[in-house]
Amino acid sequence: LRADRVPPAPPRPAPGAPRAYRFPAVERRTLPNGLRLVVASTHKLPVVSVTAVLDAGATVEPEGQDGVAALVARALTEGAGDRDGGALALFADVLVRPAFPEREVERLRQERLADLLHLQTDPRGLAEHAFARAVYSGASRYARPEGGDRAAVERLDVAAVRAFHAARFRPERALFVLAGDVTAADAERLVGAAFADWAPGDAAATAPRPIAGAIDAATLGRAAADTRRTILV
Repeated sequence: LRADRVPPAPPRPAPGAPRAYRFPAVERRTLPNGLRLVVASTHKLPVVSVTAVLDAGATVEPEGQDGVAALVARALTEGAGDRDGGALALFADVLVRPAFPEREVERLRQERLADLLHLQTDPRGLAEHAFARAVYSGASRYARPEGGDRAAVERLDVAAVRAFHAARFRPERALFVLAGDVTAADAERLVGAAFADWAPGDAAATAPRPIAGAIDAATLGRAAADTRRTILV
């Protein structure tokens, strides 16, 4: 078929007028153990999504244990509870009763060390780390890699992982967002039953570290000085 005989493509259909959308109403509940629920009910499909948000990130890590929060998050799914029951019971096992097998925690720690070694040859990764150090003050946790640098990761072990989980994974520090075919009353009943034995701990807040800083262009430039690529962050 000759190119000059190919028929032109038909015109694309014009877009229709945008339809109005109303977000579902949100209800909030708090369980007796301090666990907070945010429920958005929408009954179009028989599906419910549950998202857990916990105050257990890098900014509340113990001094000298950079990366333990990320290691805990990755190790949660390496074994938990007795693995029976429904989806919500399984979710409770993962959050409240993780096994943290020493062999799996060590494997994940070694993977992080391997990632750090690879980072030394990755201009984009080097530039991103240099950017963080330039933007935030040296005392800020945000100035250091979320997963920890080599010195910090080498100090981590399964005891540090279990201690961080025990201290930070508590119901009063958790927020569950449920969206889908569920009412607030049902959500409160179901989550309350699945997490009934999740006991609150010490609710004292961890003081935030300073985050202010100034961008230093010279620091950014040095990050990729040994490469042939220029990275803009």
